[in-house]
Amino acid sequence: MWQLSFDMLGAAHHDDHRDRLLRLGKLRPRWAWRWLILLNLMYASPVWADAANGMIAYKRGDFRTALREFQAGAAKHEAASYNGLALLYEHGAGVPHDDSQAADWFRKAAELGDLAGVSNLGTMYLAGRGVPQDYKVAFDLFLKAATLGDSSAQNNLAILYHSGWGTPKDEGRALFWYRKAADQGSAPAQYALAQMYAFGNEVQKDDAQAFDWYQKSAAQGFAPAQSDLGILYIVGRGVPPDDAKAASWFHAAATQGHPSGLLNLGQAYLTGRGVRQDYSIAFVMTSLATNAGNNRAAPLRDKIAAQLTAAQLTAANALVAAWRPGAPLPEPGT
Repeated sequence: MWQLSFDMLGAAHHDDHRDRLLRLGKLRPRWAWRWLILLNLMYASPVWADAANGMIAYKRGDFRTALREFQAGAAKHEAASYNGLALLYEHGAGVPHDDSQAADWFRKAAELGDLAGVSNLGTMYLAGRGVPQDYKVAFDLFLKAATLGDSSAQNNLAILYHSGWGTPKDEGRALFWYRKAADQGSAPAQYALAQMYAFGNEVQKDDAQAFDWYQKSAAQGFAPAQSDLGILYIVGRGVPPDDAKAASWFHAAATQGHPSGLLNLGQAYLTGRGVRQDYSIAFVMTSLATNAGNNRAAPLRDKIAAQLTAAQLTAANALVAAWRPGAPLPEPGT
């Protein structure tokens, strides 16, 4: 059975919704860190040269240079550099991991009126990282930044309205803020709207609208949307069936280490839908999905294992052990 990604509107396929949000710091795969609540480093404010150079260095893994550039900008009281320093402390990149320091730097940015700093500080209060957990403070910070147009805060605010954290539950307000964020290009918000249209939550069920929002989110590299878009192509919902396109989107999500994407790609290899049938690669994908926390993948993996020889299992397990999210996925013949 093909598996939809985690459904933020109520059908949690892997973990409880609240637990997933509050374990942000422990979720290391790239798809998981992008899931729903995101830090917004410097896109809501002017970016000075020091901060821009710091981010370039950070993205290439040169944390020492990033630290130097962010410190130079912070000495000039530049909010974007405050956010950059917080990022380093939050991830322990080039400095010891310290959530309290991260929260302090986000607070400094927020005190300058920086929208990214306000939104990021709200994220810390939501998760209780570096500060006491306080949903109401998180809500107030998100509301402030969202009202001024910050798309990350708008998305996060929608989640709080949907969940009833720090504010009375209000699905109508959640929809309002998801749409605001989605219209600004927020991939998680676009995914949330896709889910609403797919399941008819607070809007009339509309497969065409669901497909459109899934596609917009997936095109930005949001792995849950990529995996679910593949499902729509498999079943022909809101779009004509196309197994090859389905497999392509499963592959895109799986490459990021997304659990449902890995499982769905494994099923594609098992059944030969959109890809060449290959039990060994199906075993690899379902094993990787299991390792990524997909509790529905293990039974299928074990059934596939029964069809493989000892030599095939040894080779497949070696591929599983060697693969890391972001690396090319094993393919038939590898």
